[in-house]
Amino acid sequence: YTLYFYAEFDQPIVNQGFWRGPKKVEGATEIAGDDLAAYVGFGTQVKSVKMRIGLSYVSEANARANLAAEIPDWNLSAVRRRTEKRWNELLGRVELSGPRVQRRTFYTALYHNLLQPSLFDDETGNYIGFDGQVRKLPQGEHQYANYSNWDTYHTTIQLQALLYPEIASDFVNSLMRDAEQGAPRGLPNWGYFNHDAGIMNGYSGIPYVVNAWAFGAQRIDLDKLRRIAVHCADSNYDHGAEYIKYGYVPSLKSPWNFSVSMTL
Repeated sequence: YTLYFYAEFDQPIVNQGFWRGPKKVEGATEIAGDDLAAYVGFGTQVKSVKMRIGLSYVSEANARANLAAEIPDWNLSAVRRRTEKRWNELLGRVELSGPRVQRRTFYTALYHNLLQPSLFDDETGNYIGFDGQVRKLPQGEHQYANYSNWDTYHTTIQLQALLYPEIASDFVNSLMRDAEQGAPRGLPNWGYFNHDAGIMNGYSGIPYVVNAWAFGAQRIDLDKLRRIAVHCADSNYDHGAEYIKYGYVPSLKSPWNFSVSMTL
């Protein structure tokens, strides 16, 4: 994947340059290649510098648009207040009583639980699909990425769907869009950005989306989900053909003998 960024500073830049590996290239404004780093200078009289930055997986222009929409000014206190307000809205869906140390542990864990999947689309509604093309989302929807489904289908998605069904619905719809755009096994098991890393065995994408629906993420097209699930089950990924033939996955050669978990 390619990550684009657009950065602004509240002080004028007086010098700049790059490193390519160990070699310093002073004064350059453009450079390409691998193993690069950039630097900017503001002079010896400047005591402090603020920077704000926008990110996009689509384009530099979209990174600039994201910055304008998300951090429109230099008021750090206002940014902090908006961020705290949003996190309190999410964490406040659970009311907990008890000793302060236990409440701190619980809400810290809930905060960690909400760090992934992560938002992948821009303020414009654009994102990069699994086919490498720039896509446009329907109004009001979001595309998410970075799913370690093999780890999270057991308990994480159930909690997220129970507390945040509107967001968890976007999680499921994102995975289904990935499948429709050419994810190799249908529903990604371990989707990084706009490709499936293929980590771990079995079809963990299916119990992930089914559990999401069962626990409240029901703003999804069940007929479409069924078609995608059947496609996953009928494919030959991870010894699917052997399961279809025998009703189980036979013992495999060491050291990767995951036949029992693949059967499940």
